Amino acid sequence: MMASRRNAFSLVELLVVIAILAVLAGLTMSGVGYVRIRQQYRSSEQTVYKLQEALDQHVKALTEQVRKERLTRSSAFTQLLPYCVNDEDRAEALLLYCRLRHTFPVTFAEARSNLTIPAAGINWPPHTAYADLPPSISGLPEQEAAALLYKALSRLGTGGANFASDDVMNAAQADIAINNGTVRVFTDFWGTPIILGRFYSSPELNAPPYINPKPGSHDPFDPLGKLADPNWTNRADAQTRLGVVFDANNKVLTVISLGRDRIFGSNDDILGYRLRQLGARGGNPSAQ
Repeated sequence: MMASRRNAFSLVELLVVIAILAVLAGLTMSGVGYVRIRQQYRSSEQTVYKLQEALDQHVKALTEQVRKERLTRSSAFTQLLPYCVNDEDRAEALLLYCRLRHTFPVTFAEARSNLTIPAAGINWPPHTAYADLPPSISGLPEQEAAALLYKALSRLGTGGANFASDDVMNAAQADIAINNGTVRVFTDFWGTPIILGRFYSSPELNAPPYINPKPGSHDPFDPLGKLADPNWTNRADAQTRLGVVFDANNKVLTVISLGRDRIFGSNDDILGYRLRQLGARGGNPSAQ
């Protein structure tokens, strides 16, 4: 008798097919998730890159201003000369640090306070860009740094140059609640405030491609290493007044997104100086 022809799958065959389909679906979803994360990073990196460009313009303008102050013997430059043991290169470097510290506070306390170096006769009132900062509000360090970055990049810059370009002002923004008020900040894709790292330094910054490997000072604001000279008698006082260590290491003013994990200082951070060096290509290494 001829065997009957089988027209159905066995249970085992069905289970195998279902398992294969599940694996394929998982791979597809994983790929979609990867692409989505990459797109999120690209969006945030584009924002950080635009803000970093504006910040770099500020720093360049201040550097040029200080160079002119040396040539014209401004009152601030001549005040700093005796404090710098009449070393003009040191006085120029210190004046640049003073201008950067004054223009880019990273806490509300700094923004509200005079910049003082009594031994040099320096007593500058708070920068006018932060004059409308309410006296009673306060926030977490990241919130304050983000609010002050927004104020710096949305106001007129040094010498009347307007750095509040359309690119900058079209960046994502939000009002966030802090103690006794709200402040406006730039935000990344995940809605986290974008902050300013002032005089930011790291081992990475002291190696190529961020520095020339030749020996000497790598500090772009003190290229001759005058402020790092341990024999300069006012070095410790100046460091305390400006909140920075003069060590000849590379330092930058950088825009920072905390990344997808929203934790400052993790490998997930999106750093403006990296994008400036490598170009805004998109795709944070931690997401790859």
